[in-house]
Amino acid sequence: MRIRIEPVSRVFLSAALVHFLIGTTLGALMASNVTWWDSISPYHAELNPFGWLTFLIYGMTYAVLQLFASLRVPWKGLPWIHFVVAEAGVLLIIFGYLAQRPLWIHWGWVCQTSAGILFLIAVMSAVVSSRRSRKLLPPEAISPETPVHVSELDDAPPFTGFYFNLEKGEVRDTDRVAKRGTSLALIVLIVATLFATMDGILHGGDPWLSSKRIRILLFDGWIAGTVLAVSLHLLPRYRPSVAVPSKIAHLAQSIWFIGILLAGILPPAFWLQQLGTRVIGLSFAVIALLYLRRIPSALRQTQPPVKLAWTIAWAFAFILGTCQTLGLRPLSLPAIHLLFLGWITTLVYGVGYVFFPLLLHRFPAFARMASFQVLLSTVGAVLLIIGMVGAESEHAGLFRYALAIGGSSAMAGFFLFALQWSIKRKPRA
Repeated sequence: MRIRIEPVSRVFLSAALVHFLIGTTLGALMASNVTWWDSISPYHAELNPFGWLTFLIYGMTYAVLQLFASLRVPWKGLPWIHFVVAEAGVLLIIFGYLAQRPLWIHWGWVCQTSAGILFLIAVMSAVVSSRRSRKLLPPEAISPETPVHVSELDDAPPFTGFYFNLEKGEVRDTDRVAKRGTSLALIVLIVATLFATMDGILHGGDPWLSSKRIRILLFDGWIAGTVLAVSLHLLPRYRPSVAVPSKIAHLAQSIWFIGILLAGILPPAFWLQQLGTRVIGLSFAVIALLYLRRIPSALRQTQPPVKLAWTIAWAFAFILGTCQTLGLRPLSLPAIHLLFLGWITTLVYGVGYVFFPLLLHRFPAFARMASFQVLLSTVGAVLLIIGMVGAESEHAGLFRYALAIGGSSAMAGFFLFALQWSIKRKPRA
């Protein structure tokens, strides 16, 4: 059984993996030698949030909307233009730093701003088009409540797949909350791009990384908000009988959005802005507890690496949310790496072992090493975060060893994950 997904999703995903291969290598170099931080950090800070996670969000969102909401962009060329503009933004900024050309960097963030707007236009056009015609799926589309297993698509190891086009009321309720979360995250992205445009015109430089408000809007708003929404779409698809309580999910989503408004729009020195960062952390902690309670039942039928990755990812989310509620600065290095490396990247591993075969039409080359890969990445993330917490203490030398080992382990874990998909296994005749 083969599911047709628009190829632009695979292109975004492949580009994201390439970007992160470079970004995580640079991160490991920075962790092993702190004297390289100033020279390498601009590239690392560009590739990981914009080249890796943002590209991943673009590709996954296109695929998730098609699979779970029957939404397709009516003009086929728009997502490809979106990809070209987004990739141009990354390349212009990277080579602008390398060649010391501020004008290239300027046009790079203009492209990144434009990419966000193009993405919004693409998603909204798909929504409008779906309202005009409810028959967008091809005749061979999956029937309601039919489970799709990776093992049915080929001779690959039996990683349990998703259920598509569910008709259960509870799932429809959570889907509505998830769609609202996607829309809110897109609104946050547009607000961030408008702020970045105004700051760039008035002050020059790179507003994406120099403005605290814009970074909060991007990191805790756009990226984390989209991950929360996509996760709410995905979890019930592993086991339809286990639904996420939509009222609690809606409440947590509302708390998150209020926190984003306070932290991302008000001046950084204002006390309500600082309260907003704590409110965001509270929403993360509440949502994480919700998932941690549901994962044992929802992922009972999945393979151990998938369940392991989901559990570890939301444990990181709970730690981040709790610490941020208690006052951890959301733009501190420990908080950023709890968000990106601990929570979101580990969740990508859990989703990837089931979802990537549908996108890439290939299977993990070393499926038996999946649990080891997840654990190796987790150990790396933990050591890296511990090293960052203690880097300024009186025992900084010891913590720098943790930084070096953690960075190398996280890099090795991602390299192994990327290797799973770079070696294509041919199906048997």
